[in-house]
Amino acid sequence: AGCEVQLPRKDMPAHLRENITHVSLLAAMNQKLAEKLLKKDEEISKLSQKLEETVAKLDKEKEQLEQEISELKSELTKKHDESVHELRQEIDRNREEKAAMKQEIQLEMDQLRKKQATDTKSFARDMTDLREKQEHNRMEFDKREKAHEQQLKQQTSSVQGLSITLRQEADRSRRERATMKRDILAKVNQLKQKQATDTKHLAREMTDMREKQMKDRTELERQATTLERVDAHIGLVPFQFTMDFEKHKAADDAWYSEPFYTHPRGYKMCLCVYANGYTTAKQTHISVFAYLMRGMFDEHLKWPLLCDITVELVHQIEDEGHCRVVIPFGDRKSRETFRETERERAKYGWGIRKFISHAKLCSHRDFINNDCIRFQITKIVHRT
Repeated sequence: AGCEVQLPRKDMPAHLRENITHVSLLAAMNQKLAEKLLKKDEEISKLSQKLEETVAKLDKEKEQLEQEISELKSELTKKHDESVHELRQEIDRNREEKAAMKQEIQLEMDQLRKKQATDTKSFARDMTDLREKQEHNRMEFDKREKAHEQQLKQQTSSVQGLSITLRQEADRSRRERATMKRDILAKVNQLKQKQATDTKHLAREMTDMREKQMKDRTELERQATTLERVDAHIGLVPFQFTMDFEKHKAADDAWYSEPFYTHPRGYKMCLCVYANGYTTAKQTHISVFAYLMRGMFDEHLKWPLLCDITVELVHQIEDEGHCRVVIPFGDRKSRETFRETERERAKYGWGIRKFISHAKLCSHRDFINNDCIRFQITKIVHRT
């Protein structure tokens, strides 16, 4: 085999010659194996050097990636803090408006109390005037009656006819007194009825003001709760939503995601997913649609809403291989792209009926984890 072998002498015994031959062959084979091992050691040394260079390069790339990730985290944290600061300012403004409204209501209540007190004083003055007038009329009547009686006494002895006339005058005076008394009682009853009506009207106004105050307080509390609830989806993409795929596929119904805002103080939207497909994609595909919702900042936005929404079905094992589709949302003619005022969510949405087939989803089980699939919105680009 190319090795130098020392042959035994011919005068040696046969068994010694055979042993020497075997020993010489083993020595040659050991020398060849040593040469091969030396070559292998050199190759291993070269591979170790390459491995060290690769590890150093990877460490350098790792440091660069960690630095980029730190910068991205700082930027996202800054944007989130700015959004939260804006929302807190909005809540403070709402609280100030609530306090101002409460102060206005308190002023109106004070004015109503003053008005009621003024009406009561006016009623008391009217009653006093009526009593004084009644007393004056009574005194006048008594005076006239005494005068008539005195005149009657003076003329009784002389003229019988004059006595009859005086009696008639006395009867007429009594009737006038009775009529005046009825008028005074009617006036008093009218004033009492007016006071009762004013009191009922004032009570109704107070009740209406309390109901309005309770409604305003409820609305402010609802807005504050909504602001806190949407803080996690206030316009910083990506948005992620998890759906129980097997459950909604078996139920053959629509699943709606939590609401999100396209950007801070932007448009409010949500995703609608049909796990078992919609219309022409029934039983074969997953259908995904985007719906416009009634939001808190609609009156400050431009309409209609025209944008491109990038939706991904997330590969849950590796951060790659996601199923990505762009939904062109809205046009200038459809009512569903304008501000929603009647419903909480628009009647129709925009989307893709054949987002991904059931066959592809089942063949790539990495999209499904514990019967759930995950969607994420990675980009929202507004069109003009």
